[in-house]
Amino acid sequence: MSYNIAGEGGFRPNGLSKGALLLASMLILMGAAAVAPSLNGIEEEFGAGKFLTSMIITLPALSVALFGFPMGSFADRIGMARTFMISLAVFSVFGVAGYFADSIWFLLATRFVIGIGIAGISTSTTALIGMYYSGEERKRVIGMQSAFMGVGCVCLEIAGGILADIAWNVPFLIYAIGVPILLLASYGIRDVRPRSFDDGGMERQEMPHRRSVMALCYVAIFVAMFVMFTIPVNMSDYLTRMDVSMTLCGIVLAIMGTAQAVVSSLYTRSKRRMGIASVFLLGFLLQAVSLCLLHLENFPVTCIAIMLCGMAMGIMVPTIVSTLSMASPAGSEGKVMGIYSMVMNLGSFCSALVVDALIESLDFADAFLYVGIAAAVFAVAAALFGSRMNKKAV
Repeated sequence: MSYNIAGEGGFRPNGLSKGALLLASMLILMGAAAVAPSLNGIEEEFGAGKFLTSMIITLPALSVALFGFPMGSFADRIGMARTFMISLAVFSVFGVAGYFADSIWFLLATRFVIGIGIAGISTSTTALIGMYYSGEERKRVIGMQSAFMGVGCVCLEIAGGILADIAWNVPFLIYAIGVPILLLASYGIRDVRPRSFDDGGMERQEMPHRRSVMALCYVAIFVAMFVMFTIPVNMSDYLTRMDVSMTLCGIVLAIMGTAQAVVSSLYTRSKRRMGIASVFLLGFLLQAVSLCLLHLENFPVTCIAIMLCGMAMGIMVPTIVSTLSMASPAGSEGKVMGIYSMVMNLGSFCSALVVDALIESLDFADAFLYVGIAAAVFAVAAALFGSRMNKKAV
């Protein structure tokens, strides 16, 4: 590492540090959240087909999947703080650029570059939390991070829905939110020396079955995002068939973020937490029930289904991030979290492609049902694998 590191008697994470990291966490899922209600308007404006229009949501995820690991390696070399601030600038500039788009191709190009910014934000934010905090404080901050991701979805989806009723391009101005966060980060974010030891002085490398645990976490976040992303990508068209306005569509999607924020906050504050096998069993079963309920095509049931999916993400995301943070070898936080960002967004991208194909050949209701069944199968498989690792560790 050639970047400058704050000395032992110098920088200490403070309120500004925590504020910048948590506010930036709101942007991690924003690639889709802010503009999801605008998809119908964009399709009409440019005369683009459903596939190209859906790429506005999924292209940032593909970009993160491609650049997640390289950005992690880049951050390990030049420093997390510098990567964090550069990424915020890229996010804001190319996000707002969508407001001025005069063709679908220009819009798609800006969406791809936004993904590079999100890759840097996601990787550096999560790695800095792991480097700044330890023990119970780290778990609390990770829970708050997941809550802020949910709050971000709530605020941005409601705002996006309201602004989409004004014009298709107005929601892109929301991306300017990265500017005040960048100013906050310039005062509160600095690089610190990576921790060689984790909670209780135990070396991170000594975690039993560390590689297997990390692999399970990566697979789990891929599947969780695959299932979850089925909802925001298709909800605009799904609710349009029920004669629901774009404003109400944004409010409905915000239910998921609200549920995620509340559950993640309550779960990480609880002194009795479930093991990783139990978390995955409960989380994926909740997602399975959620998608199967959408098969009914009923508006009140849809609201309940979206809430259940948010609850699932509220317990799984902080568990996965906390586990990966504790398992990260010192000095490799960027790479570990880069892979996390890559796999998470690859799940989102694959979801759009696969589910769109299912909808084309079947229908919304049947496509949701099949995804729900797949989530139930994975719930059992992940729980069995996690339990097997726990028994071997004893």
